[in-house]
Parts: sequence; C-alpha cells; structure tokens
Amino acid sequence: MRKVKVCHMTSAHSATDVRIFHKQCTSLAKAGYETYLVAPGDSFIENGVQVIGVGLKPASRIKRMFFFAKQVYKKAKEVDADIYHLHDPELLPYGHKLKKLGKKVIYDIHEHYVQTIRAKVWLPKPLRAISAMVYARKEKNACKRFDAIIYVTPTQLELIKPYDANAYMVTNFPIVDAQAQLPVRSENRKLCFAGGILPRGLHENLISMLEECDAQYELAGGGSLEYLNKLKLLQGWQKVNFRGKTSFQEAQILMQKSAVGVAILDYDANNMWRTGTLGVTKIFEYMLNGLPLICTDFVLWKKIVDTEQCGICVNPHDKDAIKKAILHLLDNPKEATQMGANGFKAVMEKYNWGTQEAILFKVYENL
Repeated sequence: MRKVKVCHMTSAHSATDVRIFHKQCTSLAKAGYETYLVAPGDSFIENGVQVIGVGLKPASRIKRMFFFAKQVYKKAKEVDADIYHLHDPELLPYGHKLKKLGKKVIYDIHEHYVQTIRAKVWLPKPLRAISAMVYARKEKNACKRFDAIIYVTPTQLELIKPYDANAYMVTNFPIVDAQAQLPVRSENRKLCFAGGILPRGLHENLISMLEECDAQYELAGGGSLEYLNKLKLLQGWQKVNFRGKTSFQEAQILMQKSAVGVAILDYDANNMWRTGTLGVTKIFEYMLNGLPLICTDFVLWKKIVDTEQCGICVNPHDKDAIKKAILHLLDNPKEATQMGANGFKAVMEKYNWGTQEAILFKVYENL
C-alpha cells in the first residue's frame, strides 16, 4: 500500500524548528507518513523526515516574503505530495495554487498574526493597520478554502471557527519521556531564565529586585546589544550570571541546577495582552524540570498555575509582587519543592506533546 506523502513548508522558521520538525514532522514520519519538510538551510534526513533545504534565508523580510517564499513553493511542488502543511503567512498564496492542483492543504497559524502585525516596529505606522487588514482577509479566505486549519491557543478558536469547521488546536506542549522521573530540585537561591532576552521579557523588573532578595539570576540566551547594555547598568546586574546563548542540553542543565524558573513577560500583542498564549511554552519547560515558577498572570497561564498549584503568578510591572514571589519560594523550600512536583506531574499527565500528537493524527486522518 502506498504511503501518504506529506510536505511541510516554511520560509521563516529553521529546518530544525521544534514545533515543525521535532514535533509534527517527526510524529508523522513515526506514524508511517512519507514526510518531507522544505525549509531554509541545507538538505538532510533525520528521524525519518526528508528535509529539502532551499539555502540561506534572506536577512531582508521583504525578500523573504516575496521571493524566498516562492523558492520554497517551487521545491515543495516538486515533491508532489498528497498533503501540504503551511507554517507561514507569506505561503498563503501558494496554498491556493496547491489547492488548484488538487492537493490537500493545511494552514498552521502559529500566532495571532493580525495583532502581531499591528505591533511590528519595523513597519511604518501607517502600514501596520493596512497590513493587518490585508492579512486578516487572506486568513479568512484560507480558512474557507483550505482543508484544515491548526491553531496553537484557545483564543484563536473564536476567530477561526466561523469560517472553518475543520479547525483544530495543536499546541506547543513539550516532548516528554514517559519513563522520566521527577528531577531533584536544587535547594539554592538561583532563579533561571533560558530563551530570547527581549525587552518584552521585562528582565529589568526582576534584576532590580535582586539586591533585596538575596538571589542570583542565571540568565541564558541571545538578545540585542542595546537591551543587554541597558540591563548591565542596573545595580542588580552584579547578581546576574549571564551565560549568553546556550544549547538545548545546556539549558536543561541550567534549569536542573536552579531553584525557581522565571517567565515574566509583558502584556503585549505577541501574548494577546492580558490573555496570554499557550504558544509560549516557557512555563511548561520549568514544570517538566520540576521547578516551581514565577510567571506573568496571563489569564491562560494563571488558570493552569492555580489549578496545578505549581507556582506564583504576578503582574509583570509590579516589582513589589515580583520580590514577594521570589522571597516566598526561596524562603519556603518545602512548599517550593511541592510546587515543582505538582508541575512535573501535570506535564507528564496533561501538558505534553503526546496529547497534541493524537490531535495532529486526527487532522490528517480526517482529510
């Protein structure tokens, strides 16, 4: 019996993107689909996935959206797959071309693009509203014409369901080892963060509190030189151990050697303001590593954290609340350890890729 051939397409993400390659493509290959991924970079075969590289992604966003996306389409068309899975807004026109060729097409909406486009600082202000409106029309059209729509967070459902009954939520919960044991929490006074060090992370609000908390901040990741220099001017920077960019394995070790995980993000368009998004997986990474967490009181995050009793949610602009949360967890190690255990149990049972993999398979089986 011939295998169903599927082809994922991305012009904006790397070929080893966790959601696209390590989760979706790897799961589909494991399930018996002949799986291809057309993406920036070089070609390779891994985990049963045949990656077709289309070269270096242009630094210019304009070139990427209008020229590089076409290269991705041409290579993907050559695969002659039965099902095409699109991961970027600039690929929407090519999804319609593939539909005309009789192909099944899935559009995977990673973010609330209408909101995030309005917040793009690199776009001139007059163009932001126009670009958001144009994209909204294209997304609505795609929802009506494509065979399935995938979204990552519950608040997208109300935008998609009116136009497409074949809409599914497949979110970014972490991959877990079913045999994994609860990591032993380190009883020290180290807070940790590993990821993109961006202004919307509001690291300055935490760093400025370190002097009053007798704590050390293990900070790993890349960011703009301008923002990092701003952080280095804070008095609390002397208690920051800045590690720069780290590998996935190094980040795991960092979390395992820390006492508390921190995810204090701003109320911005990327996070749907105060609602939050399950597309940002930082809290689940901490839970998987048995860490109690301090995070923004987004509606979606707070519901999980309060239900699972795995941390403390704070207003990201309330420095006093941040300080109290830090001191509470560091000064009450038994309670903090129990929170870490609660979070680990919740991830192993609910918030893991296995639960989402089953939904992904359902999407494909229903086409």
